[in-house]
Amino acid sequence: MEDEVTPPPDYIKGFNEGYLMAKHEPELLEKLPPDLGKSERSSGFKAGKEQYFLEKAKEHQPAWMRKDWHSGLDKKYQQKDKDGPDKE
Repeated sequence: MEDEVTPPPDYIKGFNEGYLMAKHEPELLEKLPPDLGKSERSSGFKAGKEQYFLEKAKEHQPAWMRKDWHSGLDKKYQQKDKDGPDKE
C-alpha cells in the first residue's frame, strides 16, 4: 500500500478557494494576475482552479471518450447474456 501524503493546510485552503472561485466567480478569476507567487496557498489555488476546469471539460466530452463509458455497455451485455442470446 502506498503512503498517503496529506497536503499542508495552506495548500488545501488555496485549492478550495481556487475551485470555488472558478465555479462561482469566473469573471473575478479572470481579473487576477497570472502569477500569484510560489507559496503553498497559491499552488493550491492554481490546482483547484485547474481541477474545476478539468471536471467541466469531462462533462462535455462525448460518452465514448469518458473513462467509464464502457461500464454501461458491460451492464447491457451482462443482462443480455442472462436473458439469452435472442432477447434484448
